[in-house]
Amino acid sequence: MALYQGSSDAEKLSLKDKLRNIQMSKGEPIIMYLSKFTQVWDQLVGVGDTIADKDLVSLALMGLHKSWENFQDIVSGKENLPNWERLWGDCVQEEIRRGPRAGISVKIEDEENFA
Repeated sequence: MALYQGSSDAEKLSLKDKLRNIQMSKGEPIIMYLSKFTQVWDQLVGVGDTIADKDLVSLALMGLHKSWENFQDIVSGKENLPNWERLWGDCVQEEIRRGPRAGISVKIEDEENFA
């Protein structure tokens, strides 16, 4: 049992490290970026660990591409950070608002398929 626990602890640490290191690439659709967090978060739950919603939001904000700096400053500057679902919606709306200027080629139908 102790051997399994050690392996599980190592996996938890590895997954948390993976969350901290997710970075948005230039031109990467926001849905693809946020999906990486959701996948790792789900893996953490699968190994019996959790991460607070506000911590996930903070990590996602920190990993945004520098072209999202204004958005990041606005969200981070609020008295209370949004929850994960709200951040997701706000990011999608921001990407739609930016439109073709940001070099994003994701169609609305594609966004619905990822949700």
